[in-house]
Amino acid sequence: MNKFVIAIVIAIISTINLHSQSFDNYVNITSEGTLPIDVIRLSSEKYLADKTQIDKKNTTTLERKAQDVFYQSSNYQLNELLHSGLILFDNELTKYVNKVADHAFVAYPELRGKLKIYVARSTAINAFTFDNGTIIINTGLLANLDNEAQLAFILCHELTHYKDKHVIEGFVENVKIEKKASITGSRNNETRLLQKSKFSKQQEFAADAQGLEMFYKTQYDKKVPLQCFEILRDYITPFKQTREFTTKFFNPYTSVASDTIKLDSLYFFDFDKGDDDSDDDGRFATHPHIDARIMEIHSSLEEMSASTNPKTTNYLLRLNRILTEYAMWHDSKCVNCISKIVNFRNRFMLPTIYKKNFPTINICRVV
Repeated sequence: MNKFVIAIVIAIISTINLHSQSFDNYVNITSEGTLPIDVIRLSSEKYLADKTQIDKKNTTTLERKAQDVFYQSSNYQLNELLHSGLILFDNELTKYVNKVADHAFVAYPELRGKLKIYVARSTAINAFTFDNGTIIINTGLLANLDNEAQLAFILCHELTHYKDKHVIEGFVENVKIEKKASITGSRNNETRLLQKSKFSKQQEFAADAQGLEMFYKTQYDKKVPLQCFEILRDYITPFKQTREFTTKFFNPYTSVASDTIKLDSLYFFDFDKGDDDSDDDGRFATHPHIDARIMEIHSSLEEMSASTNPKTTNYLLRLNRILTEYAMWHDSKCVNCISKIVNFRNRFMLPTIYKKNFPTINICRVV
């Protein structure tokens, strides 16, 4: 009995210490183990291997040339990223993400075997895919997810980009648009941008829809896709719901006209019309408006829920959420230098997100 009581006391003390730890005494997240072969291979070797995939029979000369340029440039860009020091090889975060992928892609073992998934040290709430099956998940994204199931859905979305060759198709389509414009003598840059944007948005809608179908074959909670897009919406338009706050939110050296700032009067906060890489009205953006994506997902979820028996599991690995919640705080670049590595808009967004998750930490002092 005494041993049992002692064990309970130790567990309680450990929990208190965990949640009251000082983030002034952090440990950097670093790579571990041995480097994967993908890092050691030259970009020229990868290019020569990839170009053998070019279909010489069913493609035009223009398409073949575009694919050749794509394989050359994409492999160079990938190697540059892998050698940048931002990728976390074989550490706990990367292992965790890959274990989630194992569960998410259990119905697609052949595709899973072709994927190489890494975590990158970046505050951007983003994930992206290379044509060769390399998927990059940023620590900024992991730090803002609420559970493992949300990560699983994002992985399903990225797998669709790889499976359907969206990256190279988008590149070739852009080349064809530019070539057509040069032949016709068109100087209307806006028309070309709109055509490229339309194609890219169609790919994103397809990745959302097919990613959702993949996700429905997992054991994860089927409601989380909507939660993922709500997190993304908070990132894109952090003050959409709250458009008024006190000037204490700003740096004390900032000059303000009154005690209260209304965001409607600050033009640089008006992001409702586009996405995170959008122009003024979103017409030329690479991604659809976030509200349009939410509507599509909501409609698809209603149809799927009527024909299936959704399960409600948010965690399959049962790992401590500290791996994801505290990911960014264990990186010195994200603690002491945050104002130097995020853009202007995100500097105002970060306190809102992290004050909610870590109410005892004075985030405003570093932005």
